[in-house]
Amino acid sequence: MKLRNLIAVALIGFATPRLIAKSSNVVAESPKDSAATKQEVPSVMYQFLGHIMELQPYMTSEKSFAIPKSRKSIQFHLDQLEKLSHSLHHYDRLKTPNFHISAQLLEEELQEAASSYRKSNFSYSRRMLNQSLYGCGSCHMQISPSDNPQWKFDASKIKGSAYERAEFLFATRQYDQSLKLYNSIIDSFDKRATDEGSFELEKSIKRIIGIGIRIKRDPSTTSASVARVTKLEKAPEALKKDASLWSAQLTALQSIKKIDAKTVTADQLINYVATKVQLEDEKPAIGDDQMILALYLSGLLYDYINSHPDTQLKAGILYWLGVLDSRVDDSFQYDLSNLYLRECILRFPKDPVARACYREVEEQTLLSYTGSSGINVPDDVRADLDQLRGLIDKSALNKK
Repeated sequence: MKLRNLIAVALIGFATPRLIAKSSNVVAESPKDSAATKQEVPSVMYQFLGHIMELQPYMTSEKSFAIPKSRKSIQFHLDQLEKLSHSLHHYDRLKTPNFHISAQLLEEELQEAASSYRKSNFSYSRRMLNQSLYGCGSCHMQISPSDNPQWKFDASKIKGSAYERAEFLFATRQYDQSLKLYNSIIDSFDKRATDEGSFELEKSIKRIIGIGIRIKRDPSTTSASVARVTKLEKAPEALKKDASLWSAQLTALQSIKKIDAKTVTADQLINYVATKVQLEDEKPAIGDDQMILALYLSGLLYDYINSHPDTQLKAGILYWLGVLDSRVDDSFQYDLSNLYLRECILRFPKDPVARACYREVEEQTLLSYTGSSGINVPDDVRADLDQLRGLIDKSALNKK
């Protein structure tokens, strides 16, 4: 079963040397020398960005992506992206649990995009490229704002509607600029209330929440944006109801005791998360009323992974990342849960938590293959589950 069938993730970048992406209207400046910069990925990510910026005007529509006079240029940039993706495995930073699978997925997505374009399957190629770009935002949300490269965009060169530009800026970690556009979509909604506008409104407020809570840890400013949705006259009532629920959760979040994930131990963080999550039949029960809290907690877990050596990772960190990601609507963030739960099993098969990780993987898998005719799990998927369970069973026998 291909990794991209589990999830699409892309462009996992960190800042290093100053680099100007030629003809892409991007300037990137490295942060000051610090311990953090020693862990960052070299300038290959700026090369990625340069090619993506060249492709961006064509990505806004199928017609633009298939223009005959532009095909040679588009194919060139797709080929370069595919070639660059093959080099990601050489970087130590991308061998950490939260990034190595993402690099592997990126390579597969870009290979498909380049190959399908070469075969004149322009629609599928564009979908693969856009899907990768959409997924990159999730990887970037694993990194604290202080670790972000200082890319500077010439915003006038980014094509598309306000929503399309906001999504591109979001995916490339230009969070402050994307927030301005997402907020403008809220403010202008009553003047352009359409079905498409309603879709963009819902996505925009969820992006604002994701950035505000997962990355910036700023429930107060986020609350102000959410409150404006509740006051829109033409917004869908269901969305206004959700916004009211999110407002209450944001208020509650401001009153809980905070911790610094960069200074605590793994056990302290695991215990902190476990005490915040409701249980039902001894299993995590994260419903709509804990969506904001789940975003906040997953952000802490990512902070821990990014600020501690690999040797301090524990199965419980991966378990809670998997659980929280699986319960959060993927409009807020891309669902990486299956990947983290598998990593938990593969890295820590002897740990008792591995069985809890397996139960989550099995439950997700069975649910995804359940339909009106019952549960129909393909043989290769069933074999994959058996292999994971067998790894745990074998480790348990070896401990005796």
